Amino acid sequence: MECVQIRSNLIASAAYYRNTQRLCVWFRSGSSVWHENVPDGVFKNLYEAESPGIYYTNYIRRHAVAQPKKRRGFGKFTKSLAFASVLLAASAALYAGSNFHQTASAETRYQSN
Repeated sequence: MECVQIRSNLIASAAYYRNTQRLCVWFRSGSSVWHENVPDGVFKNLYEAESPGIYYTNYIRRHAVAQPKKRRGFGKFTKSLAFASVLLAASAALYAGSNFHQTASAETRYQSN
């Protein structure tokens, strides 16, 4: 396997598996894709191209079989979970505060009678 970082606005890096002719491309957006049956020369041209993004679009994306690679991590799920935790903590604090006021006012009424 050969892995290279690519100077491009579109592509962050790429890995090429010579024995299977598979190419994995990681994009700056965070997604990645696998391409099958990619000749050696195409990978070399990708990382040596003046504009790797244009080369990828014109010669790889259109001609190679692509299979999206599953993302790692939880991204949106983690953000949603953090937001839900904040809401739960805030509502618990409000609930605890309202019980405190009800209890305090009941005790005040008891003492005044």
